[in-house]
Amino acid sequence: MTGQAEIGCKWHFAEQTGGTDIGPNDAMSQIFKKVPYEALVRESIQNSLDAVYDRTKPVEVHFSISSVNGKSYPNLFELRQHIDGCLAMYPGDDAMKKFKPMHDYLDKAYFERLSYLQVSDYNTTGMNYSKDDPNSPFYAFVRSKGVSAKSNNAAGGSFGFGKAAYFNVSRISTVFISTKVIGGSTFFEGESYLCTHKIEGKKLVDAGYYDNNDGEPISAPSMIPQRFLRDEPGTDISILGLRDEESREEIFAQIKNAVLLNFWMSILDKKLVVSIGDEVIDSDNLDDVINDMFPNFEDMKRRYINCRPYYEAVRNAETDNKHILVQQRLPRL
Repeated sequence: MTGQAEIGCKWHFAEQTGGTDIGPNDAMSQIFKKVPYEALVRESIQNSLDAVYDRTKPVEVHFSISSVNGKSYPNLFELRQHIDGCLAMYPGDDAMKKFKPMHDYLDKAYFERLSYLQVSDYNTTGMNYSKDDPNSPFYAFVRSKGVSAKSNNAAGGSFGFGKAAYFNVSRISTVFISTKVIGGSTFFEGESYLCTHKIEGKKLVDAGYYDNNDGEPISAPSMIPQRFLRDEPGTDISILGLRDEESREEIFAQIKNAVLLNFWMSILDKKLVVSIGDEVIDSDNLDDVINDMFPNFEDMKRRYINCRPYYEAVRNAETDNKHILVQQRLPRL
């Protein structure tokens, strides 16, 4: 039956009765616009490392690509109405440049496939949710901007403005979040950031939520769309709407490059294992992967960034007189 996979999930954009209108120019996303996949890798893996469950084992982060069709998720594609509402409220060039491609993309994807990039982590605590509690990680990620809900003060990054890195990869500014916490609770909700808009004369807020719980996260596993149900502790973040001009291979290549540049130390220290499609990068094959991706030692030449000289310095520490390990406080470094 058409739409059965959604289990009644649909978009909920609250009516705006006051406050400030949010226009089509999103300053938050501009931070990551030039390097969308590098920003995504940094934010997602750091969030996972900060939520590690068993510190005697590595955190696993998987990047995969899949797709859904319009007949199975017709309510998801009703986002087009809200995009039209943005264009109606802001008829200028800024809104047209941002939202017309979104509408065209969804029109095409409805009859073909809507692709999404899923970032999944394992050996993590998941994101617990408490209604109206900004200190609960799921609430901080899905319901807040500029709010950090990390488990410790040493955590890198935050579930604050960094979440723009996820939305910036999406052609339709939409992500689905599915999590299972240690102890068994599950939560799911989709989120889309558009702008203040009007539908049938009603002014609606910029952020909408995709669920079957009257605009609140779903906590009953039987009510979560099966495709997005998390079956073990950890979190899946599905970024809907990949760029047409980039192939699966090109996307994975950018992700792989960012993983090596930013997290080779964590992989070397056996704190992290990363899967990109069918390829697994761990401490056992890291040397081969880095040598293959970075065959020379040149760094910062013509904006080419290379992690290999730093990796070699650490990996070969104390093996000869060219690789020296210094264990002392260097206040001027």
